[in-house]
Amino acid sequence: MKFLGTIVIAVLVFALLASGCTPAAQPTGQGAKEKTTMAVGGVGALLYIQATLAKQLGYFDQEGLDVEVSDFKGGAESAQALIGGSSEFASMSVEHIIKAKPKGVDLTLLALYTRYPAMTLIVGDKYKDQIKGVADLKGKKVGVTSLGSGTHMALNAILAKNGLPTNAVELVGVGSTTMPPALEQGSIVAAMNADPFVTKLLLAKKAYVLVDLTTKKDTEAVYGSDYPFTGLATRAEVVKNKPQLVQKMTSAIVKTNKWIAEHSAKEIADKMPPEFKPDEQVYIASLEHTKEALSPDGKVNPKAIETVIKSLQEVNTIPADAKIDPASIYDMSFAEKALKK
Repeated sequence: MKFLGTIVIAVLVFALLASGCTPAAQPTGQGAKEKTTMAVGGVGALLYIQATLAKQLGYFDQEGLDVEVSDFKGGAESAQALIGGSSEFASMSVEHIIKAKPKGVDLTLLALYTRYPAMTLIVGDKYKDQIKGVADLKGKKVGVTSLGSGTHMALNAILAKNGLPTNAVELVGVGSTTMPPALEQGSIVAAMNADPFVTKLLLAKKAYVLVDLTTKKDTEAVYGSDYPFTGLATRAEVVKNKPQLVQKMTSAIVKTNKWIAEHSAKEIADKMPPEFKPDEQVYIASLEHTKEALSPDGKVNPKAIETVIKSLQEVNTIPADAKIDPASIYDMSFAEKALKK
């Protein structure tokens, strides 16, 4: 009996130990997930595709995250959500991080989405005989996603490159998804926007390209170097107070970047929700047009950040005498760690 009692006790102890060990042995993503928020400056735009694809590929789940995504008209609004504290993270233009520095607002780029602007300046097809170059846009209505957005800043750079002041055109904030009808209806003559909206109009022969910023060659022609455009950002206080959360978010995005680089446009399209691709062939063509601009690893080129700062100073978006340390714009330690996994 004593021997039997010893066996029973041993079994109970083993069961208790096994029970205690089980939670620690659970794979990442099991159990309660950590909730966080991310503002996106136009969730349907391909230059923010990582924000949606990370969820579709299950990478947020793998990191144990429950990410609530808020869709905004443009990057300026998503940046404001981040600055105002209603969101812990934002998918937005790198330019907003730089613009915030002279105002004493400390934001940090964690991982890059696009290494080139991934945008195209297009013109309504009916103006083909009138507008043959950027100079011909003088005095015309040109659409951007929103005033102060990344599309606005890219347009300013193109105007400056062609010897025009930033007020040479009449700016109209038309949003991302609502840009095509605005151009088709003639409420704007030209527009600066991203895919899939651009390619859809081009394939339908309702617009033509004036300046394309989706490739290294075209980007260097305007800026003189790479131009890191969109990425995952947060406030400096979030980096300081929630480093584990920041690592999880960054890891999910970096894994998404690597997955994109290793797969075809069709394979990427297959993973996206149906509502993002009402016309799948157009969506695939859009991905093929934009893919070169997408970052393969999320890492930023430090020299290219200097180019962005200089460009913003040249068009008076930030003071010409503003002293901004390029290294203060980004923190690649989280991306580097993610790449080592």
